[in-house]
Amino acid sequence: MVKSIWEESNDEYMLQPLTDEIVKKAEELFNVTLPDSYIAILKQQNGGQPICNAHPSPVPTVWGESFVIVEHIKGIGSGNRNS
Repeated sequence: MVKSIWEESNDEYMLQPLTDEIVKKAEELFNVTLPDSYIAILKQQNGGQPICNAHPSPVPTVWGESFVIVEHIKGIGSGNRNS
């Protein structure tokens, strides 16, 4: 089991629970194979706000000399502007 990365909140970026069928449709639509680790965290919670939102960056960004901010991660789904 992958450790949860998600804040416990009712966030507008949280979508319906992710199923294998939804993943398959997305992969076919975009002609990609999504990484297993990405699918695993989205099966815990399909989108939302990560607990740790500052991630290392090898180059300076508008947020800081050595990090970038990720405020939300969009889930996989359809019919929602946050998917």
